[in-house]
Amino acid sequence: MIIPVVTEDMIYFSKLKSLTNENYELLHVKRSEDMDKLNLDITKYIFVVDLNSVLYKQLTKRANRFCAIGYYPHVKKELLSLGMEIGCKITVTRSVLVKKLNTILDDIKGDINED
Repeated sequence: MIIPVVTEDMIYFSKLKSLTNENYELLHVKRSEDMDKLNLDITKYIFVVDLNSVLYKQLTKRANRFCAIGYYPHVKKELLSLGMEIGCKITVTRSVLVKKLNTILDDIKGDINED
C-alpha cells in the first residue's frame, strides 16, 4: 500500500521510510505538485501529514477521500487541535509516530477496509 507522507523534512521522511514494514511503501510529498501525481478522486490514501508544514493546506484543498495521521513536534501542542480540525484520524507527536508507525498504519488500514 502506498502511503503519501506530506512533509518538507527529508531527514524525518527517510527515518519513517526506514521503519516501515514491507506492507507499506512511503511516498514523499514535499511540494504541492507532488499531490497532482496521486489519483485522489479514485484511491483512498492514508496520508501521514506534518502539521508543522503549510503543505497540509494543499491536501485539504485537493482531497476528499483520505485518512490522515497528523504529527507534530511535542513542543507545539497547539498543533494537536489542528489535526482534529482538518479531520486527521489520529494525531501524535513525532516521537510516538516513530515508535508506533507500523501499528498505527495497520490500525487505520483496518478501519479503511471496514468502510
